[in-house]
Amino acid sequence: MKRTTGTISIRFTPAEKRRITVFVRKSRLTPLAYIKYAALSDRLESPHANLVRLEKVAAMLLTAVQNEFGFRVGHGCR
Repeated sequence: MKRTTGTISIRFTPAEKRRITVFVRKSRLTPLAYIKYAALSDRLESPHANLVRLEKVAAMLLTAVQNEFGFRVGHGCR
C-alpha cells in the first residue's frame, strides 16, 4: 500500500512572516526546512518552562537573602 502525506496549510500574519524570514536568514535554512525544524524540535519550551525558571530564580533569591540576613545578624550589623 502506498503511503501519502497530507498537505497542511498554515496562514501566517504579516508580522509572523517577517519573524520567520529573520529566523530563516539567521539559520541559513529554507523557510520550509526552518518551519519543519521548529515544529518537530524537542527544544521548544513547554508552557510551564517560564514557571520552572521563575521557581529556580526565586529559590536562589531566597538563599541569597537568608545568607545576607545570617551574615548581618552574626556580625551585629544593622
